[in-house]
Amino acid sequence: MNWLKLINNEAFKEWLINTGSSSTLPQGDFRLDPFGSSLRKFNNAHSWLEVLANTGVFTPTGRKSQAISDLASAELLKSDENFTDFGRLVYDKWLEYSIPSGNANYEIHRCLLIISASFNESSSVYKDYYSRWLELRKIFSFNFLITNKVYLYLFSYLDKDAVGFNPFQFIKSLNLSETDFASTVDWSSIKTHYSDATVNTAVNKYESTINGYLSREGRSSMCIAMELFNSKQSEREVIITEIGITSPELNVLNNILTDIKPTISASQRIYYGAPGTGKSHKVKEILKGKEARTKRVTFHPEYDYASFIGGFKPISEKDAVSGLDEIKYKFVPQIFTNIYIDAWQNEFQDYFLVIEEINRGNCAEIFGDTFQLLDEGYEITPSNELASHLDKELTKKGYDGFTNGKMQLPSNLSLLATMNTSDQSLFPMDSAFKRRWDWEYIPICYTPIDDFKKKNVSFDFKIDIADGNEYSWIKFIEKINLNHIKINQSLGMDKCIGNYFIKPDTGKTISLNPFLNKVIFYLWNDVFKDEENKVFEENTSYEDFFPLDTNGKTKIKELFDRIELKPIQNLEITEDDAQLRQVAEDNEGLDS
Repeated sequence: MNWLKLINNEAFKEWLINTGSSSTLPQGDFRLDPFGSSLRKFNNAHSWLEVLANTGVFTPTGRKSQAISDLASAELLKSDENFTDFGRLVYDKWLEYSIPSGNANYEIHRCLLIISASFNESSSVYKDYYSRWLELRKIFSFNFLITNKVYLYLFSYLDKDAVGFNPFQFIKSLNLSETDFASTVDWSSIKTHYSDATVNTAVNKYESTINGYLSREGRSSMCIAMELFNSKQSEREVIITEIGITSPELNVLNNILTDIKPTISASQRIYYGAPGTGKSHKVKEILKGKEARTKRVTFHPEYDYASFIGGFKPISEKDAVSGLDEIKYKFVPQIFTNIYIDAWQNEFQDYFLVIEEINRGNCAEIFGDTFQLLDEGYEITPSNELASHLDKELTKKGYDGFTNGKMQLPSNLSLLATMNTSDQSLFPMDSAFKRRWDWEYIPICYTPIDDFKKKNVSFDFKIDIADGNEYSWIKFIEKINLNHIKINQSLGMDKCIGNYFIKPDTGKTISLNPFLNKVIFYLWNDVFKDEENKVFEENTSYEDFFPLDTNGKTKIKELFDRIELKPIQNLEITEDDAQLRQVAEDNEGLDS
């Protein structure tokens, strides 16, 4: 069924009216190149950058401010009219392969070198374009997209949220195929369907804007470059034949294709430490901008091999003859298998599997024999049902990843895990499993600046128990951890409280209720319950802290006195203000 018939609904009508009312139509998030205005190809930019490289002066033709904006969005030029590091790298690559400046016949070559450089130098914007191109390729063939270029621009404009609707995301949810799309967009059918003057105005604006891009389009060169980058040698030969490149341009292109090898460094790393040290936040920071290529899972005692790898499950399907629903058992792949396939299908893109609380599950049972894949170059023979699925999704589609009946971990798939050391007795890891991971300890930080030269946001947290005073959270955990937990040989650092064990509930203030119910309860129940200690008075119980507003306040104040925690006004907390001013604050997602 034609996609327009499926999307022509009231939500799309309201979306058209809302987004088409502006004087200009900005593209949405689904971009395939950095061009947002007059610049459509890199050949003119190449000439401008050549002059900049030779003279140190940026002198583009046309409006200079627009050229600076275009090349800044392409990550090639800084606002001060000098090369970015990435821009210099790209220009040097153009020089290395003798790409003639200003020559439009070498546009694919320029784009290919940009894509290659972005992977080797971690440029995020071009990796995002590449991911979106691969997303389109799941629906359309390469030939369809290059022949019908309107779709290279249409989806960029449809990927905008307005009045609670996003047409592109709606189209994706329909699981359509290439046959549902005509070679052109029938704009008139949209206007006919709604028969609304305001809709007509919006549709005309979209049609004229996209046609304007098509008349000067250069996006297909970037898309051809991304297709070449992601293809095997035999596939590249077919693509080159289809687009009709001949010598001398062909010789240069073949030289580039022979040389490009993206550098993707995969790893298997466990971030461990006491509860609340920011392990999950550390992983989140590492994977910023890579969320689309990241899958997450949390291990727990009931999690098993079938949940992680896959297994047979009952599926309801309609019988082809009777039309009745029938229950059939089919192999259903799970998170590890899915990202394993994604990574093998996109070898020039990095993928990440994040495992939270890895030691809360039985790793030996969850990984099964796949844990051997963590050894570089090691192969395993999967079960028959998994083998059949991999053969269908990889081998028969021309991808590696299941060769001669063997699985091997792709070099672009990283596994990152977090582990609370206080939970390590839940399911102890054996030494064979442990040695296959790199380990990184996330320490508790008691200073204004952490080990990564960033502001320790928790340094400013305060405890307010409604007694007229405020107490330093950092001083509290410092006194508890160093004077009462660490020195106890049966407790040690595993039971310590991390910086972000609790989040402030108001600004930077931790109030009485959460402090008692989370922090004090943890110390009572999980740390000191069966230990001799000076934190809690003898012959007391957790119930003695209630009612909260009377007993709770008094008992916590007495506890503070026992650990010698004084109100903030009596403390001398010295911060290096000059150093702090140079550090950007980042308050989001800091609990582990």
